[in-house]
Amino acid sequence: MARPVLFLFFAAVAFGQSQKWTYPLPAANQISFSDRIEYRVAGGVSLKFDLYRPKASSAPTPVVLFVNGIGAPDLRKWEQYTSWGRAVTARGLAGVTFDTHATDVAGDIDVLIGYLRKNAAQLNLDAENIVVYACSSNVTVGLPFVSQPRSNIKGAVIYYGAAEVPSFRLDLPVFLVRAAFDSLGLLRSIDKMVVRALAANAPFTIVNLQGHHGFEVVDDTELSRDTIGRTLDFMKSVVSPQLQREVSAAVEPSAAWAALVAENWKEAIPILERIAKVHPGDSEVQRQLGESYIGAERYQEALVAFQKALDLGSMNKGLISLSAAICSVRIGANEDALKFLGQVPPAPGLMRRIREEPAFASLRSDPRFPAGGK
Repeated sequence: MARPVLFLFFAAVAFGQSQKWTYPLPAANQISFSDRIEYRVAGGVSLKFDLYRPKASSAPTPVVLFVNGIGAPDLRKWEQYTSWGRAVTARGLAGVTFDTHATDVAGDIDVLIGYLRKNAAQLNLDAENIVVYACSSNVTVGLPFVSQPRSNIKGAVIYYGAAEVPSFRLDLPVFLVRAAFDSLGLLRSIDKMVVRALAANAPFTIVNLQGHHGFEVVDDTELSRDTIGRTLDFMKSVVSPQLQREVSAAVEPSAAWAALVAENWKEAIPILERIAKVHPGDSEVQRQLGESYIGAERYQEALVAFQKALDLGSMNKGLISLSAAICSVRIGANEDALKFLGQVPPAPGLMRRIREEPAFASLRSDPRFPAGGK
């Protein structure tokens, strides 16, 4: 039932445009192509995949899987998929398009990845470096699949589709393209998903393309080609060891800052405390740890963190001094509060915050209180 839905969905938003791949492709003599490789027999049906590799590559090649999330037996033959398979080879990647059966698509993908791992040497593939592409209805299976902890899936491309997922991986860069001229219901679903991803501080790159659903084969425009090119660059970058190290190192800070935005101090504090121990010279971590302590009404600990941030030479001296002054008032140390306020630069925004801060009511009559804050 899913396959006709995809066809109808595609046709409805393409406004009757003919389907033709719009991005330049490498010449056939630059590509090594192997087709109809059987990777699973399910329900008496032989499931196969096609493999596109850069012919000039001698080293094991990272892999891009083009998800068939609808159980279609011939999706790997569609021009959109044959073209994607060829396109990634120009970035030194291998493209895999494949059959699935509708009753166990996720299981098929798992088996396929297992096959690629087992036969990596024979196929000359780096099956520990996989990028997953899913578009349209295929996203309903593809995104939940990559959202599970999978050490060899290093990145995901999500095109004009949405899915429900319990949580987003903070170690998985995602390149999401929203086709601005798509169906309204789908756009709303994508927008809800994006809001959740950003609230989780997931490493999403979001492109709002002025194009249609299936733009790769229906929009013959420079905007479309630019987006495909940026997608290929993303696929190449996420298999880089340096980028993977940096993404991995950012997982805990990403979780901490997501908790800060949500004012979830109980979750933010222990993460920030761990980061502060590993990076004792990071003044911004100390500042945010102090703000978390304020949120948890742990004012004395907040003052210690703020003083560390000031001692480390933070560029946010004004904001830190203002927060430290609030902490000082909360514990009855008004003299300390006035000293901290004396360190706040007379910037309009900071002076407005001083004027509006209820905690400073007991200080306003003191001649040392900043004049701009009266």
